[in-house]
Amino acid sequence: MPRFGSPHRAPTAKASKYGTLVLVIAASIGLHGLLLGWPLPSETPEEPQVLPSPSEKSAAVDVTILPAGAIAANGQDDETAIADEDVEDTLEDSPESVGRSSAPAPVERSPEIPETPPEDTVPPTETIPAEPTASTANPAPVPNDQFPDEPGSTGLTGGDPDPVPTLAERLGDVGAYQYNGQKGLDFIQAQAAQDGWATPGQTLPSKADSLEVPYQLGAECLDTAPVPGLLMAVVNPDQTFARGPEVVGSTGYAVLDEQAIAMINTGEYTFPSEDEPWAYNVEIKVLYPDHCP
Repeated sequence: MPRFGSPHRAPTAKASKYGTLVLVIAASIGLHGLLLGWPLPSETPEEPQVLPSPSEKSAAVDVTILPAGAIAANGQDDETAIADEDVEDTLEDSPESVGRSSAPAPVERSPEIPETPPEDTVPPTETIPAEPTASTANPAPVPNDQFPDEPGSTGLTGGDPDPVPTLAERLGDVGAYQYNGQKGLDFIQAQAAQDGWATPGQTLPSKADSLEVPYQLGAECLDTAPVPGLLMAVVNPDQTFARGPEVVGSTGYAVLDEQAIAMINTGEYTFPSEDEPWAYNVEIKVLYPDHCP
């Protein structure tokens, strides 16, 4: 029993031994638990499967390698090809390209285009009738003595057209005398003009009396005097004509030639009578004034 007032004594050797034993037991228990948790050498841990990221998938899909033949065909050298590949790799690794490749592109629908009808089936343009004006809505009244214009007429009120002058009127008009350049027929030309006119039993047409054509301009002279003309006809016994009459040689003026034909048709000039059709040649003489050159 300790005594009061006695000095404090150091622990004994027995007590220190108990403390050391407790520490050893605790250390053994800890090492044993560590060994139990340590994996055995024969067992190999499964390696976790690494899935490629979306960026790696898109990069693998978007990579395009150009063949060397295509580069050579396009005239590019090796440095240009390498530079192009670097640019492609840079574009593929950029966030914008990864985002574009990973996200599916939206499908754009083209707007529906209406079918154009063929040219031959294009509907005609609708014509909008013009609105009636005051003049068309209320036309002016037509006087009683004036008839409205017929459809298709010009509406001009110039009167009736001038009537065609008659032969007698033209014979008295110096403007109707237009010289045609005829200078008369000589003997050879007259013989040639009668060919084909003879009837059976004739060698040449018979010569009839001359036909005298009066000059209707009085004392007025023409620039060129008329020349003798030649007329042919085949006459039946009743004074009708099997052929002709026809002027084969002009007097130089058509109006005088027409006057000679009119004198025969009106009976002012008659042919000799025969028992059968007979051909005649008739000289045309214009009674031109003697004082005219």
